[in-house]
Amino acid sequence: MCGIAGYTGNEITGVLAEMSGTLVHRGPDALGAYNQGRIHLAHRRLSIIDLAQGAQPMQTPDGDLCIIFNGEIYNHQTLRKELEDLGHKFQTDHSDTEVLLYAWREWGEKLVARLNGMWAFCIYDKQASKLFFSRDRYGQKPLYYSIIDGEIIFASELTALRRHPGIKAETDILSLKKYFAYAFVPAPRTIFKNISKLPAAHNMIFDLTTSEHKIWRYWDYVIEPFTSIPKNPELEWGEELRTRLSEAVKLRMISDVELGVLLSGGIDSSCIAAFAVRHAREVKTFSIGFDEDTYDESPYARQVSEYLGTTHYESRLSREEARKLSPEILKQVDEPFADDSLIPTWMVCREARKKVTVALGGDGGDELFCGYLPFKVWKWARRYNIYLPRPVHRVVEHFINKLSSSRKYMSTPMKLKRFFRASGYNMKVWVPAIMAPLGFSDICDLFSDQSLTLDELYSEAIEAWDDCASEYPADRMTQYYIRLYLQNEILTKGDRASMLNSLELRCPFLDVNVADFARRIPANYRYRQGQTKYLLKKSLEPLLPSDILYRGKQGFSPPTAEWFRNKELSFTFSGRDATIDSKDFFSKMSAQHNSYECDHTRYLWSEYMLDNFQR
Repeated sequence: MCGIAGYTGNEITGVLAEMSGTLVHRGPDALGAYNQGRIHLAHRRLSIIDLAQGAQPMQTPDGDLCIIFNGEIYNHQTLRKELEDLGHKFQTDHSDTEVLLYAWREWGEKLVARLNGMWAFCIYDKQASKLFFSRDRYGQKPLYYSIIDGEIIFASELTALRRHPGIKAETDILSLKKYFAYAFVPAPRTIFKNISKLPAAHNMIFDLTTSEHKIWRYWDYVIEPFTSIPKNPELEWGEELRTRLSEAVKLRMISDVELGVLLSGGIDSSCIAAFAVRHAREVKTFSIGFDEDTYDESPYARQVSEYLGTTHYESRLSREEARKLSPEILKQVDEPFADDSLIPTWMVCREARKKVTVALGGDGGDELFCGYLPFKVWKWARRYNIYLPRPVHRVVEHFINKLSSSRKYMSTPMKLKRFFRASGYNMKVWVPAIMAPLGFSDICDLFSDQSLTLDELYSEAIEAWDDCASEYPADRMTQYYIRLYLQNEILTKGDRASMLNSLELRCPFLDVNVADFARRIPANYRYRQGQTKYLLKKSLEPLLPSDILYRGKQGFSPPTAEWFRNKELSFTFSGRDATIDSKDFFSKMSAQHNSYECDHTRYLWSEYMLDNFQR
């Protein structure tokens, strides 16, 4: 796991070192650089595989190919054997980086179809005079770039990219509006003009001769349910799912350094821990708790650890520590995204890093197996949208908004307010709208922009909905979660929280063979009669206690709402270009939140993240 950076054009003294210097947390073990002609590449290494011979930038012996690579290729041993049989001679003992070099030489851009792993890499092909970039299927590893005056600048993080003097970081207002609509800035956009993310499952070629670039999607998550159902799908499909998950965990336990599991006590992380104990003599697990009971999952994590026999490490996040830690953590976050579980995720990664260098996590399970609340309430939203006239909706929403807020996690008033706010929109944007920091009309008010349209604001969500050929709403919602939410929020949070602690985080649910099987499972076996993750839970019954499998979903959020009310998290609102309207809007929302009139935690956290980022 590493950090990469580079640029083309005339060498600028000290710039490559500055760019790579901001990535030291991603790779504290080694620094490497390549400077030849117009090509300037840097690599920071966190040594995981082939500690002795895996240094980067890595070249072929003839010097025709050079690579900088961030990630892990879990099937590299199989690919190495295949390439050796085709006549390629390797210099390293077991480096997955070198496999990528010879895979490019043998298969060119088609190599990515053979990879099972997570990656963001750049290959310089001297003979072809081009740079080839690729990002993994789900976007586990980040890659930012900017093309200016016929040259390309790129890096693992925005912070590194901005060290290049050619970058002029100007806020993109539409991206900022989308941030308040999604709680993240959706790829390929970033918070800045003229800087882009290479989206998940995309390749890019930059031609050094013509200065032209081409970007294309090489893979998509297409839902294609099995056409025939076995006599006992829970048994047959459940067994197949266990087999694939077990193999995925086993592959991700290949490491030359110490490894553990992040254990929240939820289904997904408990599942990963259950398979890990099958493949190792000792498994270390790590969890974090909160002082507020309704937010605290640590007792469940302890229960799972005791049941599986892991060596368990538990930490607690108090209000005082959160108050002290938050500014320090957030000032290191590369781009604002409004997921307050970043704080506990960062902390559990920090604690894990004291014992291990690699950790397995449960990210991806909710997205693949319909694990979120919207899957439960979709049918009611659809009926509401169809049968309730718009004037009646406004009256109902008005009275719902009068409900007082609660101190409890995911309280009923908060759920109702989100539900009725989102149900007033086109159903294509209902899922992001129910999770959004702000409603559409509030975003128009915040930015004093009444010309903004819903289609413009949620264009990415509408595209994801329309691209899904399935007639089932659960499949269309899954398409949104896989394409947008997983890449831009869940995996971004995991990457930042782990890498800021120099910890590699691996996600077995996103294994090629697990995800390929999940997309074949019909919707009514992923979500069934009010039961989220139906088949996943059935498949895990032989491995985990039923009270873990079938308890309500809790999430991993801290009690941020109360932290704002108690002034344990506070900041000075910087505004949208210091407009009076935006300051008044912020003051109104803060007052409503502090008086328990409404729960505006998601919005306030969005502003808090943005304020720290702007500082």
